[in-house]
Amino acid sequence: VVDCREEWSDEELVRRLAPEIGYCHVGIDDHGSRRPDTWFDDGTAGALDLLERTDGQVLVHCHIGINRRPSMAYAVLLRLGWDHLDALDATRSARPIAALIYAEEAASWWARRCGLPSAATAAMCQDVRDWHRVNGVDAANAMRRIRSTS
Repeated sequence: VVDCREEWSDEELVRRLAPEIGYCHVGIDDHGSRRPDTWFDDGTAGALDLLERTDGQVLVHCHIGINRRPSMAYAVLLRLGWDHLDALDATRSARPIAALIYAEEAASWWARRCGLPSAATAAMCQDVRDWHRVNGVDAANAMRRIRSTS
């Protein structure tokens, strides 16, 4: 479990009830401000560690699953070697109401971490902005789709 909630941690609960489940708490507030690189570093490192110690499954979560969780899941996919646009599509497909408001920061973090030139970093961030423009969240339709599959 990679828990992105600042407002709560279930680490003690998981340790007590399911000690075999790994837990990484990278809590941060969801107030729309800039995410520090350390948040992406710590969350993705925790996810990769959990993936290595399990059968290849990790749960990334936050309180509602609209901003922090999908943005961290996106960063994990980037760190696993996914193309940045394919990772956005996969994240939205898995969570149709994912707003991914921190995805541009995740893309910038990843590009800098990989040592990409500033022009390539800027292009990657522009790709994310363009993706958001084309793939805005239609919350009502997303909720209908979620309910129809439940």
